Amino acid sequence: MRFEDYVTEHFFKPLRMDTASYLLTSEVEQRLTKLYRADGSTPYPYWHIAYRSTGAVNASAKDMANYVRFYLQRGSLDGTRLLQSSSIERMETTETLPSAKLGGVAGYGLYNDAIFEGPLCFAGMAARSWAV
Repeated sequence: MRFEDYVTEHFFKPLRMDTASYLLTSEVEQRLTKLYRADGSTPYPYWHIAYRSTGAVNASAKDMANYVRFYLQRGSLDGTRLLQSSSIERMETTETLPSAKLGGVAGYGLYNDAIFEGPLCFAGMAARSWAV
């Protein structure tokens, strides 16, 4: 089974993410918002992310809200459990480099990514390899 099909069947459908897709289909393209260059009239072309599993989901704001609620409800959405709470906790725990024991927030493999913007900290799971 393709990755995209597995995620659609086992995550997008149970999370009621009806517009979510990893692929640019004609149906998805009709719903996308265009991003324009600084001149205000030249659109940027659609950008395909090579490793779709790292965050190439096209979805409506409503669908992405369901995805956020899935994390806030620790692996379920409105009573439909997809993952155990311990799996969500594991995704949010940095363990992959020795710096994790010293309080590092980034590392190789699965880790909790943090981007600081003034007094705010934006956090989320990531699978990249860089360190803060």
